[in-house]
Order: sequence, then C-alpha cells, then structure tokens
Amino acid sequence: MTRHSNFSSDVIEEAKAISSHIEKQEINKRDDFRKILTFTIDPAQAKDFDDALSFRVLEDGKYEVGVHIADVTHYVKPKTRIDKEAYRRGTSVYFVDRVVPMLPEKLCNDVCSLMPNQDRLCMSVVFVVDDFGQVQEHRICRTVIHSDYRFNYEQVQEILNKTAQMNAKVDDAILKLHHIAQIWRKEREDKGALNFVTNEVSFRLSPTNEPLEIIINQPTTSHQLVEEWMLMANKTVAETIENKGRKNHLPFVYRIHEMPTDERQESLKKIVKQFGYKFKPAQKKNIICHNLNQLFEDCKDKEDHAIIEKLILKTMAKACYSTKNIGHYGLLFASYTHFTSPIRRYPDMMVHRLLEKYLFHSTQHSHEKAWKMTTKTLEKYCFHCSEQEQVAMDAERKSIKNMYAKYYENKIGTVVQGVISGMKDFGIFVDFNATHAEGLISIRLLNEGPTEYIFDEEECCMRDAKNGKIKYVLGQEMTVKIKSVTPEKGWIDLELA
Repeated sequence: MTRHSNFSSDVIEEAKAISSHIEKQEINKRDDFRKILTFTIDPAQAKDFDDALSFRVLEDGKYEVGVHIADVTHYVKPKTRIDKEAYRRGTSVYFVDRVVPMLPEKLCNDVCSLMPNQDRLCMSVVFVVDDFGQVQEHRICRTVIHSDYRFNYEQVQEILNKTAQMNAKVDDAILKLHHIAQIWRKEREDKGALNFVTNEVSFRLSPTNEPLEIIINQPTTSHQLVEEWMLMANKTVAETIENKGRKNHLPFVYRIHEMPTDERQESLKKIVKQFGYKFKPAQKKNIICHNLNQLFEDCKDKEDHAIIEKLILKTMAKACYSTKNIGHYGLLFASYTHFTSPIRRYPDMMVHRLLEKYLFHSTQHSHEKAWKMTTKTLEKYCFHCSEQEQVAMDAERKSIKNMYAKYYENKIGTVVQGVISGMKDFGIFVDFNATHAEGLISIRLLNEGPTEYIFDEEECCMRDAKNGKIKYVLGQEMTVKIKSVTPEKGWIDLELA
C-alpha cells in the first residue's frame, strides 16, 4: 500500500534532521529489554510497527510481559513543525489504496517503527502475571528494546492452531500470551462488555489500483491476543493517572464512550423487530451490553447479520477523547485511554507527554517545560482530535464505497442476491450477500411498474399507494440487477431482476 504524505518541505526537512542513533547516555536512563524475547504482530502489509510484546518466565513461575509502545514523543518535541502538523491531522487515514500518515515517513516507517533487529526507544507497561491471568504487579517505564521477530496475524494464527512452529521459546510465549488474553476476554464478556466482532472488507488491487477481488476478513484469535494486551495497557495507564490525580487534580486524556440513549434503543428495538429479532431496551450498562450481545448472537451466520451489525453500531454513541472521565461503556472500563498507537494517533502522543510529566518529572527532556497543559487547553485538543478521527472515518468509509462501485463498474447487468438494508423516501437500499456492497433501487424506478409505492417512515417500509399493504420491509430478500454505476460518487444503481 502506497503512502501519500503531502507534507510541506519544512516538515520533511525537520524530519530528515532527526537521527535514529540512540546515545548510550539515553539507554542508561531506561530499562533495558534488548536481551528479552520481543516481537511485533501486525497486518501483513503494515510498515509502521508501534507496539511490541516481550515475554519471559520468572524464577517463581510467573510471567513478565512487556507491552512496548514506540516512544514517538522522544523524537517529536512540542511546538515543532512536525508536532504542529501531527496535531492538525490528528490521525493517520487509511484509504483502500493508500495511507495518509500523521507523521513523516522518516519517523513512522523508520526511526519510531519497532522493526526487527533494531534497537528502539519505547514507553512501556510491564506486567507480572500468573497462569490464571491475575496481574500481580505492573509498572510504567521508559525502555529500550530489540525486536527479535516481526509476525503477521496469519503466522501467529498458525502457531495458535499448531499448524506451524517457530521454535519452542517463541511458540510457548505466543501460546501463553494467548491463554492469558482469552482469560481477560472472557472476564470482560462475563461482566457484560460488548463482545461482538465485526468483519472488515479489503480489496485485492492491481498494480494500477483497480479492484480485482473483494475479501471479507474475519478477525481471528491472533487479533484478540494483541487486542487484549493493548486494552490492558491502555486501561492500566488510565487507572494509574486516575489514582494519582485524585489528590492532585491532574488533567488527563481519556477515551470515553457513553451509553446508548433510550431513544436509540427504542429505535433499534422497532427496526430489528422487522427482521424477526428481539431487543429489549434497558437502563444499566451491563444489561444493555448483554442484550446487544444477545441480538448479535441471534443473527450470527445469517444473511442479514451485516445489516444488524450496522444497526447496532448506529445505536451506540461514538467514542471520543475528553478530560472528563465518564468511563468506557462498550468495554465496561471505569477508566480507559489511548496509549498504544502514537505513530498514528495524536491523542496517544498527548498521553505519552502527560506520563512523562506526571510519572517521570523529567527535566532532562523538553516535555516538562514546553508542554504545559491546562485542563481547558487539553480539552480543546481532545475535541479537535475527536473531530479529526470522525473526518478520517468518513473518508475511509467513502474510499471503500468508491472502490465497491469501481469493482462493479464492469458488471452492469449482473444479477445479485441481497437483502433490504435501508429505506428512504427516494428508494430502497440493498446489501449484497456475497460482498456487502450496497446499491439503491430508486422509488422512481419502482413506480414505473404497475404498482405505485409510498414510503412509510414510521414503520420504515414501502406500501402499495392504493391499498396500503406493506410490500417491502427491512431484511427482505431481494434479487436485483446492476443498472448503472458512478464510481467517483460510490453509487451503485439497481433495478428489480
């Protein structure tokens, strides 16, 4: 996947001046993990590795696990051109055919990237944990690491499935990390945290970025391994500062997620009823989560699961950044933050600087003097980053929609099977079973036939204008034909087959 950075020349020049050489004096200030087994696990096409895991067995049989995160803020100082540009962008943006990174390539693909066989500086959360997943102790520290291996998710999955082997030491580490991760995952699910897993779409592209194939990716347990350790690191960092800040009123960047409103829950109940499913609105966080999980389980492996999944996601409030900690509803965490991806998210850089300030009180680094944040200013930064995250998500969704349309551009006249995924007064949306692309049958086209239809917004259905009978409802199976495609707008127009 290509990278289109479009950084100004002064930002690029500033990045070029940053050296990847690590002074011995800097190493001496840090916990040295270079001789401990360490590896990264990322998608096969990834280039920016911002997290790594280390593993060793202690003398008492417990395990020391390090979640090591690239120390981006060691290199990117406040108020520099790179920092200002990173803040403006707020996040990296992942289009289907390219990435627009938050940081210049020199940083995200080289100096900060935790690539194998290179010494790298990190900010780390180090856990001592037993076989039952009980965290005996933890510490947040500055470290230097040396990654031994770079794995992708497929390779790790093969080790977990025991269909492939690396060596005894690596295999044992991965299996143990997975074992503990699954304990934590089950504990969260037992408490009622949301546990449904969404599929992701990707495209196999030609050298000229033409879509050749649509691939529906199902997350595996190797994804869960990484996810659970990152969740635990983020949660631990947030709790550490929350506890420390109770007396001192330390402002911090939290990742918060509100409960779904009563109105949204009632709307979901009404809509899924048309699909033949039940959802019961509730007032308590864990009960709402339980009911949403049950709904997702009920539609699992059915043709309309992708639509129900979208409806559930629409019901939930969007997570965002704030200095006001209200907890994370979806995870059922009282305190949560984003600490683990500073290469691609500016809030994580903010968290790293706050840790530097609150935990290490460093006068040797410039963080303390140059990055003084009042709660008001920090909240302003949080709001900006939340907005930029939404902009990026919208752009990424549009990119997928456009690529879907591009894929079907040469398939005019093709008949496809689907289900009705939505309705408006201007037509019916149909979700394709095979690829989850979405097309539209316009109301104008429907009304060219012998029957005239009107949209009933209250019941979200199409009725016969003459007798009022319901003709089309959400979740109804449809056989449609691709009529026309407008790739630049992401439109796929359909007609009844």
